[in-house]
Amino acid sequence: MSEKELADKICSLLNGMHRIDPNTTEKLFAYSVECSKALADHPSIVVIWPSKELEYYRVSALGVMNGLIGKHWAVAKVMNEETNKIMRFDVIQLPI
Repeated sequence: MSEKELADKICSLLNGMHRIDPNTTEKLFAYSVECSKALADHPSIVVIWPSKELEYYRVSALGVMNGLIGKHWAVAKVMNEETNKIMRFDVIQLPI
């Protein structure tokens, strides 16, 4: 299975889950947790790095799932800017 096919499959699963139970999907995927620098250095897992607004490394369930896909494709959350809730998931191509 190619990276794109895997990303499409994961995206379809997450969108199906969101249609069935958006509240659970929100709880599972809307948040990230603090993680170590060692995890941030992992070659596959997608981690949010510290910035001016964020003091710690953070990882989410989606970051772990994207680590399974590869380096060229990912699944991204599409958020409603007014409610800050997940609307859907989309497949995106990552810049190389």
